[in-house]
Amino acid sequence: MRNMCHKCGKPEMSNDIEQRKEDFEAMYNKRTWLNKIDSPSLGNVVAFDGEVRYSDEIERTTFLAISDCSKTIKLIKNTENIEDFIDKMKLLKQEIELFINHLENKSDGTKN
Repeated sequence: MRNMCHKCGKPEMSNDIEQRKEDFEAMYNKRTWLNKIDSPSLGNVVAFDGEVRYSDEIERTTFLAISDCSKTIKLIKNTENIEDFIDKMKLLKQEIELFINHLENKSDGTKN
């Protein structure tokens, strides 16, 4: 049995490697590892847009998931239109850039 989304009540897509290929058709599906190869941490970002079978119906599923160690944040396009979801991700990108600039330019000159 799949986990249910606490917001919309729909089954979540399984992360199980046994997931059958016919359960989804990806238009975009990419995982990028965020840590250096010799790092003990397992950070990654997953971007997915595709048709996913939930029980007897097929739905378009679109999300961006960012994971680091054992925690994950997942932005899911639920009831908003695709343009609003894109705007949300653009705002996130802008805030990340601002934070990177802050960290690169912090006044004490340390890199730790």
